Amino acid sequence: MRACHQPVSAPAAAASALLVLLLLLQPGFNVAPAAAAPTPTAAQPAAPAAQAAAAPKKPAAVAAAAAEPACGAEPKRLQGFQPAAAACWAEAAAPAAALSYQPFSVSGARRVAVATWADLQREVEAATGPVYVTLSGSLTADTPLVVSSKPSLVVVAGPADITCSDSAGSSAFVIQGSPAVMLQDLAISGCSGTAITVNGTAGATAPAPITTAAGGGRAMPAPNVVLKNVAVSSCLGGRGAAIAASSSRLVLDGCSFSNNTAQGCGAGLFADRAAVLVLNSEFTNNQGSSAGGFGDSCRGGAIHAQRSWLGAARSAFTGNRAANGSAVLLLQPVGMSQLQDCSFESNQPRPGTSADFVSSSGAVGLVGAGVTHVLQRGVSDCEPVKDGLTVAGCTFSNNTAEINGGRGGSISVNDAYLAVINTTFVGSAANSSPPAASQAGLKGKAGKTPQRQEMALNGGCIGMDSSTLYVAGSRFSRCSAHLLGGALSMLRVTSVILDSVIDSASGDQGGAIRASNGYHLLSNVSVTNCHALNAGAGLWLEASDEMDVHMQGCTLEGNSLTGRGGALRAERIGEAGAVFMLSIHDSRFTRNTASFGAGLALLAADVADIRNNVFAHNTALQAGGGLWCSNKAVDTQGTAFRLTNNTWLNNTALIRGGGIITNPCNVTLHGDRFLGNSAAQEGGGLMVYGGQQVLLHNTQVSCNSAQQGAGVAVKLSDEGVDSGVTIRCSSITANGVASDAAARQACMKGMSAAAALAKPASDALLAAAAAAAASPAAEPQAAGADIGGGLWVARDQEAVLISSTVGGNRAVRAGAGVYLDKGAYLELSSSAAGTTAVSHNNCTAGSGGALFMNDKSELLAVEATLSNNRGTFGGAAFAMGNETYLELEAVTMNNNTAAAGGAVATLGGSTVNCTADCTFNFNQAKVGGALMLHRGSSTLASATLQGNIAAAATGAAAATRRRW
Repeated sequence: MRACHQPVSAPAAAASALLVLLLLLQPGFNVAPAAAAPTPTAAQPAAPAAQAAAAPKKPAAVAAAAAEPACGAEPKRLQGFQPAAAACWAEAAAPAAALSYQPFSVSGARRVAVATWADLQREVEAATGPVYVTLSGSLTADTPLVVSSKPSLVVVAGPADITCSDSAGSSAFVIQGSPAVMLQDLAISGCSGTAITVNGTAGATAPAPITTAAGGGRAMPAPNVVLKNVAVSSCLGGRGAAIAASSSRLVLDGCSFSNNTAQGCGAGLFADRAAVLVLNSEFTNNQGSSAGGFGDSCRGGAIHAQRSWLGAARSAFTGNRAANGSAVLLLQPVGMSQLQDCSFESNQPRPGTSADFVSSSGAVGLVGAGVTHVLQRGVSDCEPVKDGLTVAGCTFSNNTAEINGGRGGSISVNDAYLAVINTTFVGSAANSSPPAASQAGLKGKAGKTPQRQEMALNGGCIGMDSSTLYVAGSRFSRCSAHLLGGALSMLRVTSVILDSVIDSASGDQGGAIRASNGYHLLSNVSVTNCHALNAGAGLWLEASDEMDVHMQGCTLEGNSLTGRGGALRAERIGEAGAVFMLSIHDSRFTRNTASFGAGLALLAADVADIRNNVFAHNTALQAGGGLWCSNKAVDTQGTAFRLTNNTWLNNTALIRGGGIITNPCNVTLHGDRFLGNSAAQEGGGLMVYGGQQVLLHNTQVSCNSAQQGAGVAVKLSDEGVDSGVTIRCSSITANGVASDAAARQACMKGMSAAAALAKPASDALLAAAAAAAASPAAEPQAAGADIGGGLWVARDQEAVLISSTVGGNRAVRAGAGVYLDKGAYLELSSSAAGTTAVSHNNCTAGSGGALFMNDKSELLAVEATLSNNRGTFGGAAFAMGNETYLELEAVTMNNNTAAAGGAVATLGGSTVNCTADCTFNFNQAKVGGALMLHRGSSTLASATLQGNIAAAATGAAAATRRRW
């Protein structure tokens, strides 16, 4: 045994490749594992010696990486929006008990019964004090009963059926300037003008809401007019076929409105500068349009309320129709209107005169005067809202918006505030027949026009523009839009969505949610089983201007499409000045499907903070099972796009990038875990497919499978963008497992058991990783990695490993630990955080247990360990080609096993230079126990070769049955 401390120059042609092959192919030849021996402690490395002219270059990106801290601190958490910033928005909703009123007192009223309409008119006209008039039977209203300027209470009560005369413009009641009027137990039908007109009973200004306890218990004004148990049907009018109210406070209690038609606004009710409270009432089959020439702003099938306050509770809106706001249209509401415990079913538009009105909805339309709030990250102060609509405890089912670019199958909002609390949406839709001029822009897959010539512009359930949205405790189910936003479509909107569920929604783009620009907070939101044709089966976020989105504790599961973004697609488009910030924290992306980015597709986000999430069981039909990102913006620090402490588990890509693919983008990963992911071709765990500032810190990559680069793959993108990855304080272990799910699961189970017993990066753990990676496949055709079990660096690309471990990986043909293709560059170095080790890797039937180097590839290794590896050629490293370079300093290669070159084998003139303090101990092979060098040149300065075993002597660093 002798130690070599002087440079050893190997002969240029120590042995021919043919001889080596013949020796290895001899029958019965086996190489037994070497006896375990302690790995000598490497001496403190001397200053690097001057390199020869042929030494490899050191890329600028590598030099910059070397100057950074050893492992890097966890990236700063991007503060999210605070739910407290919207707390006062929820408080704007009046409690349900407040939507009531104080009934009129009839005590002391003169009571009289009449039998004819004429008698009724005389009694009311003659009344000078409170009067209670009772009707019975059936009456014909040949002229309207006018209740004008009566200072005291007037009550007209049935039960009675009132039919308007057949004269043009006939009506039943006109109430004006009277502060207290009640109609009760009446059925009115057949009016050709407005059945009941209420005007000026509360002065000329819009009154306050009619509630008994709102605004902190403050009593609100009493009503002027009450309709109790009144039914109005089959009436025809302009503005308000059943009721027209202005400058009044009106209560509808237990009323019904059916089959009324307004040739202007609000077939059931038209309200202008009024306060209207609707309780326990029904609106059925009412129709409104602009056919009467009242203009585009005049819509609302059941109710049209403008510059008014509306409260409705425990009421039903069914089968109403209008060009916009098929059930209810609120235009510039005053105060916070309320819809509580109401049902909206099968409401849908009818043709109108407008080509496209700003509010086009199946059930409720809301148009304000420009109310948009702004959320700021980390700020809890709540900006109160004053005017808008709160929908609480309601049910919307099977509503449709489909005329002239229908927007909002259930609710449409423009320039207003909407709160949706504990409300359910089921089966709402927004469809439209596009004009001929737009057909060219409606192209499906492969540029073909879809056979179904329909589209939804916005929102199967809710469509919003330039507005503010607050949603809590609500459910959106089976909503659909043919184009944008199956459940929700938001353009320039500030939204807060809390504790809500969206399921089985569908759209062309944004199966559940489509949001463009604005500020959005989603907390504890579940998006499941949604579908899209082209983009974002769950969510599609698109920024052409400023956009800021924070997601916290959300679940996105079972969403699918054939385009990009199975669960979520986020994209910045348009001018470079647009700023898009995205943070996703503590969320789950599971069992989603897409062609690219089944879990998440990110395109050009300016700042993205993806933290503490789980991406599991997602399937990409092409690339990026968990994540597909493309961001061409220059980010030399790699900090704009951050992945921190995420788990990427059992994701699959049918081509490349099982867990993640950059295509191209620059990204920093810190503390992420890639477990059991698979790709059919390249990059089972992570694929860098364009992006020169991809940084992995404290990252684990284990039990992943792919033909090339089962753990990590680095390759030139299809757009010609170079790739480079820096891996710090990370582990790439037990990759190259067989490609079936059972083998990957067994591998993860083995790794988990080993991690509980062994120290991180220890030999015991790496040996266990090697055993775990050998888990047998349940399916015979499920092969393991072909090349690059741990890391594959494709032609002319580069990788840097600092204080990291590549261990226990497997490959069939070459490079179980690392495979370097032609012209690729690899740097291995250590730091105060630990030693870089490429160990316990097994190339079962090929070359380079730890490292395979193709022609013109380059290795620079300083203070690195390549030990306990196995391969047919080069237990630790195999290099081929006459321009392949291994530059070593203070490198340890111990206990490696091969048929040729226990530690290192070269073929075809590769260069091996150890500038100082290299150790090759206890390696074994048939040819060259430590080194088998074919042609080329080598320099070993201050190297140690001890305890190596060779079965045959062929070369300067090999001896038959001799220990070095």
